[in-house]
Amino acid sequence: MKRAYLVGLTLLLAIPSSGSAARRNVKEIGLRGMRKGRISTTKPARAVTRLPADANYAPDRLLVRFAPNADLTAPTRAQKERILSPRGISIRREFDLVPGLTVVNLPAGVRVNEETLRRFNAMPGVLYVEPDYQIQIDATPNDPSFGSQWALYNAPWGDNDINAREAWDTETGNDEIVVAVIDTGVNYNHADLDDNMWTNSSSQYGYDWVNDDTNPMDDNGHGTHCAGIVGAEGNNGVNVCGVCWDVRIMALKVFNASGNGYASDALDAIEYATEHGAHVLNCSWRYYSGNGYFNVTVAAMEEALNAAGEANIVVAAAAGNETTNIDVTPCYPPCCNCDNVIVVGATTSAGARANYSNYGATKVDLFAPGSSILSCSLYSGTTYKSGTSMAAPHVAGMCALLLSRNPSLSYEDVKDIIMDNVTSVGSLSGYCVTGGILNAYAAVVDSDTSHIADPPLVGRDPSTNIKAWVDKRGNLVLKGSFQQGQSTNPTPIGGLKIKNSAGTVIASLNTGTGNMEIAGQCYEFCSNLTPTNPNWVVKASDGTVLVYLNSSGNLYMTGEVFDGI
Repeated sequence: MKRAYLVGLTLLLAIPSSGSAARRNVKEIGLRGMRKGRISTTKPARAVTRLPADANYAPDRLLVRFAPNADLTAPTRAQKERILSPRGISIRREFDLVPGLTVVNLPAGVRVNEETLRRFNAMPGVLYVEPDYQIQIDATPNDPSFGSQWALYNAPWGDNDINAREAWDTETGNDEIVVAVIDTGVNYNHADLDDNMWTNSSSQYGYDWVNDDTNPMDDNGHGTHCAGIVGAEGNNGVNVCGVCWDVRIMALKVFNASGNGYASDALDAIEYATEHGAHVLNCSWRYYSGNGYFNVTVAAMEEALNAAGEANIVVAAAAGNETTNIDVTPCYPPCCNCDNVIVVGATTSAGARANYSNYGATKVDLFAPGSSILSCSLYSGTTYKSGTSMAAPHVAGMCALLLSRNPSLSYEDVKDIIMDNVTSVGSLSGYCVTGGILNAYAAVVDSDTSHIADPPLVGRDPSTNIKAWVDKRGNLVLKGSFQQGQSTNPTPIGGLKIKNSAGTVIASLNTGTGNMEIAGQCYEFCSNLTPTNPNWVVKASDGTVLVYLNSSGNLYMTGEVFDGI
């Protein structure tokens, strides 16, 4: 990674603590993601027109993405109904996180088939259509058990754990960090989870899309087990502990007691988590087909996860349990083209790839313990389960631990820190991107400064919490909001004030709110920046310009702006 330094400016901010996770405007996040190209605005190159013979899907409804308006606003319900109603089609559900994405009910007697897909793809104003495919938790093979949490501390059997005990000497968690477990629900009364459960303003633990109510109680055990790996309470003298001892678990139930669900419910869960302030998603499941694989592109899920990335959410996804090279035979969501997703394979206590775990030199990012993992059981106490379903929450818990240590990290930072600090294992070379196993201690040690320019543009409150920074990719990250085109003299209230040679304030940062304003326009993803007499500039150590502000108050950067983080 390039080391960067700041020329000509240091910030000291006094911004109040944000408290618990703030509610996000998912409609604005979706529109912003569309404007930035994270979410498509045109028809895909290859429309879904064929149904795999062994695919499972709801027979009476479809996922339809309607095209945005010319001004890149989302189509209204009335606009959609003008297309659908004459054909006897009704709207079942609308999404805000992916603008235009809608679940529609087919007319009586009409069923999902290839002719139905063809007709929808030909409709004016439709970008793409997909069946509402069935999704399924990753089944857990029957492995022998160990007598303790070897994944966290493996000394009696070797050193193939994630070095969690060493990491806990530095960081154990932060109750403002929220991990959404999208699964079979969570037993929120479990003695190892009850004090770490997230609740909304109505004291609800999340949502249940299976029964369409606000009680996401687990009736399978898979979700509770995953939640325990992420964040079972530590140092409380009860049962087990999670990777992150102090965290908030958001319970989002999309799978029934048999472990089956539908993509539309998972999409709704992603939107709920994004809106309600989640920082991390755990996805220990996949699209399901009869042969265990799913070689069909799923645009709606990919766009929803990309939109979550626009809200700075990082996702841990299980690689799957079919002993398959997913570079060749893809499965989803692991193979979605989303840079905020970390795909995790499973290892045994011997440090080897579990014989059931999927792999892929380009699609699987790293491995983590997955065999015979001791965690919370459905009703009380503990139980052992195995699978990549158990590997992924180790990484989700690690993401939470890093964000607890340093809430200013972007999802890119979190992913890079985890992947840059694995324990290399020769036998995993060629089976994943990093060739290694999650190393909690090395990642925590690296999390304090690895993402920020050096010396940094850093704003800190009186408690030294980082509130604003420029990272090594040239991203400007703010806890408050970012506004451009604020006349020629942005409000100069405290903190940062940048003036041009004529004495006009061309940029300012309000230390009371954390909002930043610039007089001109912001230009993101620039290359080969060559400023002349800039008023503010951040450079890499090799002289490459990452960010600069010119005399008109226009801001140019190689990265992008992340505000409201």
